[in-house]
Amino acid sequence: MLTITDLTDEEHVRCFQIEDELVSARTMDASTAKTYAVVCIERARAYALRVATMAIPLYITMWAAQMAAASGKTVIKVHHNYLPWVDALLVVRYGEDVHAWPDSLTEKDVQRARDWKAGADVPASVRV
Repeated sequence: MLTITDLTDEEHVRCFQIEDELVSARTMDASTAKTYAVVCIERARAYALRVATMAIPLYITMWAAQMAAASGKTVIKVHHNYLPWVDALLVVRYGEDVHAWPDSLTEKDVQRARDWKAGADVPASVRV
């Protein structure tokens, strides 16, 4: 498990953001929120590593860039974590366990991305 000293500066900022949101919403106490925020960072790292090994269709890559440009955000909130668009799509489609993710994406993944772009079928757990 990561410790707070293992985080990059960007991860520290994200960790504080997650922690503050959880405590402010009274979802968790500060100690639990800090631990959970570090778990979120660990998961985000695992997602990034897994995405790097996957065959991602060009449409999905372009979709992520277009969504980031349109929203002004390179990362979006999924559950309590902040993730790049592609990672967020995969968490919603396949869950948080990267071992359950496929090696390559399908037309169904492309369709889900198209739906998100049109503002349809975006789950409540996703916040842009």
